[in-house]
Amino acid sequence: MKENDLRYLRTRKMIIEAMVNLLKTSNFNDISVTSICKEAQISRSGFYLHYLDKYDLVESFLKDYMVKANQLIQTNDILNKKDFMLTMLTHLKNEGQLIALLLSKNGSIDVQTSIKEMVKENARKNILPFLNVDISSTVEEQYILAYLSNALFGVLQEWINNGQKESPETIVNIINKLMTNKLN
Repeated sequence: MKENDLRYLRTRKMIIEAMVNLLKTSNFNDISVTSICKEAQISRSGFYLHYLDKYDLVESFLKDYMVKANQLIQTNDILNKKDFMLTMLTHLKNEGQLIALLLSKNGSIDVQTSIKEMVKENARKNILPFLNVDISSTVEEQYILAYLSNALFGVLQEWINNGQKESPETIVNIINKLMTNKLN
């Protein structure tokens, strides 16, 4: 199977690394398949063996990233939202250079919207159950999730745009303060 072929895996890695390098200096919308191929030193046909276009590349990467992140969550003993957030931010800092660049000023609004939806779904599954919030209707859940996911996404984007200078622990503590303090 292709996914187990070392040449196939090496080419995919080269394509992702090329996208990372290009996003460091170029806007996502200005990056073409040709520029990715040139940076990766592969042919266009080599690119198209793996992906339909640059959007498919990003979508495939995000799916693979989330599978790895979910495996990480399942293998660690996540007992509360703080542990979950720390695990996710540490994983992002260590393994998520492409995601960080996609969330930066060089990223695409479409891709950022897709990532925001992933954050929202993860908040629904992995954070909402830990909150001490009485949710009495689907409408309340909808708005609580919108607030939570936009807040998390905003903090995440700010952290990335500031160069991830703060540790994941510091960011988790800030997020935790936001989640535990209520308006008077």
